[in-house]
Amino acid sequence: MAAIVSLGWPATHVIAQNPRDPARVNFPGMRHFRPVYDVAFSPDGKTLASASLDSSIKIWDLATLKATATLTGHGDGVGAVAFTPDGKMLVSGSLDSSVRTWTTSPAATAGTLAGHGMYVVAIAVSPDGKTIASGSYDKTVRLWNIGGGTRATLKGHTDTIYCVAYSPDGKTVASGSHDGTVILWDAVTGKSLHQLKGHSGPVECVGYSHDSRTLVSGGEDRTVRFWDADSGRQTRLIESAHEKVVKSLAVSPDGKTLATGGGDANITLWDFATGDPRATLRGHFNVVYAVRFSPDGKTLASCCFDNTIRLWKVKTGKSISPSEK
Repeated sequence: MAAIVSLGWPATHVIAQNPRDPARVNFPGMRHFRPVYDVAFSPDGKTLASASLDSSIKIWDLATLKATATLTGHGDGVGAVAFTPDGKMLVSGSLDSSVRTWTTSPAATAGTLAGHGMYVVAIAVSPDGKTIASGSYDKTVRLWNIGGGTRATLKGHTDTIYCVAYSPDGKTVASGSHDGTVILWDAVTGKSLHQLKGHSGPVECVGYSHDSRTLVSGGEDRTVRFWDADSGRQTRLIESAHEKVVKSLAVSPDGKTLATGGGDANITLWDFATGDPRATLRGHFNVVYAVRFSPDGKTLASCCFDNTIRLWKVKTGKSISPSEK
């Protein structure tokens, strides 16, 4: 019998699935016990961190696809995770309303940042590694010093914030919200620079081009929109990018490829310059909550409401299985 399982997390756009589907139950690769909401590559590309509704973060050795550590400490599901640029720390956001920092060697808790009033579901670390940006259901973006303490609370959205991203040059922070807008903020002053309007529903994901000149957003309206980051003007539109919500996106390190993950359980690779589709990656069984490129751009990691993490060869679009390691 098909079912949607309520897990206490805002599981929007979940596909009704048979939980006993053999392909889902017997997937031999990287997985958690509950849905996986975010993944992040270490800067050296040797490890992957995954954040799950099971309240844990797992660290995976990408040479073996085996978990080397499990970080626990959050009091509820973990919705977002990111490495610092030097790879020495991890930052996570949780349904327990906190932001936590962790050392990676050894894997251990470093600190807790409290201040949000509701779920923290988005995390980004500044390119210089000194500042954390977090987005929350409390409608605010907070900027934190990596060592502790709030630098600024950014107010401007009127509803839940689903995503945040730093520009590669470190000058701006972008946030996307259930209110249908994207706001670009000055990363130093916290001042709102532009409010981008165009989506006809919630904005689920945002990301910058490698040169910081273009912002990309995706949302419940199934569109992907390209914006000039300096002027806030929309420059391009991909309509019906997925059959359901565009839940996640990432831009490759060389700026040539855009990856999007959808509520249709598929991942699409697009030519960033033209907006033309290159490949559709199939293998997940539910909403694809995050897609991330490896630092060398050769591998794509994805995670899903189906409890799994998958790795893909960007050049061929083929899934990387444990047997290949």
